[in-house]
Amino acid sequence: MKIKNKLTLHFVITVATLLFIFSMVIYLVTERYLQNQFLNLLKQKVNITAGVLIKNGAVDSTIVNNIDKHTLNTILNEKILIIDNHSNIHYHSFDGNAHPFHKKFLDEINNNGEAFASLGNVSGMAKALKTGNIKISLVAEAEKTYLAHLEKLRIMLLTSMLIMLALLFLLGRYFAGRALIPVSNVIHEVESISETNLNKRVNEGNGKDELAQLAKTFNQLLQRLESAFMLQKNFVSNASHELRTPLSSITTQLEVTLLNKRTNEEYEKVLQSVLEDIRNLNELSEGLFDLTLANSDVSMMRFEKIRVDELLVHAQTELQKRKKDYNINVYFDEMPEDENALVLNGKEHLLKSSFINLMDNACKFSGNKKVEVHLSAADNTITIKFKDRGIGIPQSFLKKNFTPLERGHNTARIPGHGLGLALSKKIIELHGGNIHIQSEENKGTNVTIELPV
Repeated sequence: MKIKNKLTLHFVITVATLLFIFSMVIYLVTERYLQNQFLNLLKQKVNITAGVLIKNGAVDSTIVNNIDKHTLNTILNEKILIIDNHSNIHYHSFDGNAHPFHKKFLDEINNNGEAFASLGNVSGMAKALKTGNIKISLVAEAEKTYLAHLEKLRIMLLTSMLIMLALLFLLGRYFAGRALIPVSNVIHEVESISETNLNKRVNEGNGKDELAQLAKTFNQLLQRLESAFMLQKNFVSNASHELRTPLSSITTQLEVTLLNKRTNEEYEKVLQSVLEDIRNLNELSEGLFDLTLANSDVSMMRFEKIRVDELLVHAQTELQKRKKDYNINVYFDEMPEDENALVLNGKEHLLKSSFINLMDNACKFSGNKKVEVHLSAADNTITIKFKDRGIGIPQSFLKKNFTPLERGHNTARIPGHGLGLALSKKIIELHGGNIHIQSEENKGTNVTIELPV
């Protein structure tokens, strides 16, 4: 069911319920009022007749008949009966000698002195009194004429309610449609946005109500999508460029070599150069793969227990095997007594790759090829600091540190692909940690990692 129909239905049901309750209250109050008024008239007739009888001390048919004619008879169309305790009728206003009153009702009068009865559309009021030496019962019965008024009231309320519901349904659909126009506009605007015009934004209306908030949310989503598309576009472009360079170098060297016969030394020299290009290519592809893995859903990964101090030493050993000229010093500053304080859940391959990248960057961009690594643990947090005295990072480039395949202007002559910091940041964040960089050009760089245990 569409929202428009739901809103209309809920509106009509709610108002219909309120109308029904309101109509029931009116009907019941009116019924009670008419009923009380009717009974008061009937009781008044009994009391007036009883007062006259007591005053005169005897039942005078002429007097009672005059009371019937000149008081309430024409209004209530009641039947009057005056009967003694021996069932002798002293007066009646109905045709025939058989009175219509039930014996049980008359017995109740004798026992209680007063009685009231209601049977169907007829009500009766009675009162026992003593006039002279005679104990008599004065009984008045009348049709409930107010029932006809109640019937008319029911019809009127029901008709009014049906008319009101029809009007409410039409008004509900109209106002629900008006209220949802901004939503329809947002839907049409969003449908018109594709990958070719992600810079387009949804109209935010007055900027205050819930619909404006919805439009703002869409715009924020579009902003993130546009940024993601631009990042992906730039990444693919840069990656293609980075891959093209070693491939072109390999192709050119092999083509030139095959043009003429070469000596063994020349062939060996070319193969060494090609091998270096292939290693760079492998390094780039591994970095791209690790970056993709670091961007994947963490819930799909199987984490395992890792001793960070041991993993740091393994990363140091592995990197120094590759780069013999690197000087990597690992210091254990504040070590906890409990070894579990150095254990965390994580992906060993990714964390080691992050450590190697940070060590490699520090040594690669330092003239002395040296880096100091300080490990400490406190308050359920493992802190690792990588310190070098290298060329540093230009202030203008600090905001782009973690952008894949982006490099500072002072690194042009140093081999690399601009993946190390971006990959490390993704891996650390994947493990719930943080990474911070403090750097000053030509003075060095400090990279701090904080990992929760």
